[in-house]
Amino acid sequence: MGRKISVSPKPKVLITIDTEEDEWGEFTKQEFKVENISQLPLVQELFDRYNARPTYLVDWPVATNSKAVDILKSILNKNQCAIGTHCHSWNTPPQNAPVNEFTSMLSNLPYQDIYCKIGTLHQAITDAFGKRPTVFRSGRYGFNSDVARSLIELGYVADSSMTPFRDWRKYSGPDFRHISTYHFRFHKDSLSKASKNGPLIEFPLSIGFLQSVNSLHKIIRWTFSVPPFSKIKIIGLLEKLSIHNLAWLSPEKSDGPTMIRLANRFVKLKHSFLVLDFHSTSLLPGKSPYVRNSNDLKKFLRNIEHFLMYTQINGYECITLENAAESIIQDEMSNA
Repeated sequence: MGRKISVSPKPKVLITIDTEEDEWGEFTKQEFKVENISQLPLVQELFDRYNARPTYLVDWPVATNSKAVDILKSILNKNQCAIGTHCHSWNTPPQNAPVNEFTSMLSNLPYQDIYCKIGTLHQAITDAFGKRPTVFRSGRYGFNSDVARSLIELGYVADSSMTPFRDWRKYSGPDFRHISTYHFRFHKDSLSKASKNGPLIEFPLSIGFLQSVNSLHKIIRWTFSVPPFSKIKIIGLLEKLSIHNLAWLSPEKSDGPTMIRLANRFVKLKHSFLVLDFHSTSLLPGKSPYVRNSNDLKKFLRNIEHFLMYTQINGYECITLENAAESIIQDEMSNA
């Protein structure tokens, strides 16, 4: 009798869309438009074609706009997507601090303000869609222990705010350079350490190196991306020579072939989940820095479809963040 071959389970693909207002990078406006939401059916048709269920992470201007809610509910009611929470501190009430770059990071606010903002948005989403959200992403990736604590108290089970290898401190944000690229449970006071009994599950965005020997490339990135080496742009030279390339699983930052190359690296490294992300604003030309005109939009959608074809050919199921968290919880219970 031949020896039984152990086959690793195929990774699940989590498509996440930061579903938000039109005004990219503008914190001080009094009113925010959501015209880009009218474009969601365009990309949803693409998802439906490949049996992919995305997660729309919704912010305050979207959750409180009846037309935007109707568009999303038309997709949700067909069970073709899931809804999560995406908190922009600058336009989510209550507003107790001056709006600027520092306070645009939710993680820079006092705990009580963080809790109240997430709680207010949480209730608005529940009222709009008839279901309590359980998954979260912080605007501008502004995440810390106070944000985590608020999520736990509001009944959330998963977050997807952490960006491995990325340091947002020059934008007054957190430093995620040492975050794992794998999903993990964590406690609010130890964000970067996996904990078996952690109350929150982290699904970090899929960012990683295209080359092998991951530990070596981490050292290269950390050494040469800070002064004095950053001034001579060694990282840029290594990227041009295709020796050292950090890629992001997003059609905003990578083309289709690059996303597939990164996904293949993650599969080889035995990741259970691939997290693809982009902003709803990129679906309306001129509303994001990634899609300036109609030709850019065609390329953008083509890159998404290129990746969806890859998932279909390889038999990778595209599920929601909510379903991914549920599957982890079920596996833990069955193995207890």
